[in-house]
Amino acid sequence: MAVKWDTLNGEKILYVDLSNMSDTKIMVFNLDEGVRRLKEDPSPTALVLINLTNTSLGLEFMRQAKDKVKELLKAKECKTAMTGLTGLQKVIFDAYRKFTGSKAKLFQNEFECETYLAPPRPKAMA
Repeated sequence: MAVKWDTLNGEKILYVDLSNMSDTKIMVFNLDEGVRRLKEDPSPTALVLINLTNTSLGLEFMRQAKDKVKELLKAKECKTAMTGLTGLQKVIFDAYRKFTGSKAKLFQNEFECETYLAPPRPKAMA
């Protein structure tokens, strides 16, 4: 499943896995599903991990992502970690952040994303 809620270190995280996708319709469908789940969640804040490894980010997808995320961020504060962007995609990512007001951060891999979103808690001493 490309969009799912999971728990890590006691924190609820929405995983949006768009890795290895190139079909804009499927990508937009998964984007819509992620936005829907975030809107349905009653919490005013959310943790989101987006994997874009080997993903083709076309203009139509970026246009829709920009509009939908900008609207979502008016209603919910999201701490977002992304991975999988390289080269020119990083430049597009910077423009995306400016247009949407997103404070998403870019990381090298999912482990770094998870550590940022839900850092391990120190074990209690007995």
